[in-house]
Amino acid sequence: NFSSSWADGLAFAALVHYHCPHLLDYHSLRAKNDPFHTCHAAFEAAYKVGIAKLLDVEDVVETPNPDQFS
Repeated sequence: NFSSSWADGLAFAALVHYHCPHLLDYHSLRAKNDPFHTCHAAFEAAYKVGIAKLLDVEDVVETPNPDQFS
C-alpha cells in the first residue's frame, strides 16, 4: 500500500539503513517522528549510493494517493 504504508518515510529509511547503516541512523529518525525529515534523510542517503531521486518528499508525505508508478 504505497499511499499509507510509505507516507511516514520509515519504510524508505529502513531499506536504506538495512543496506547502508553508516549513512542513516534509522532509530533516531523513528524517534523523531517527522515524516518530512525522515523521507528527506532517506532519499538523501539513497542518493549518496547512486539511487536517483525519482520521488519528491512532498509527493510522498503530503499527497493522500501518490502515483504508484512514480
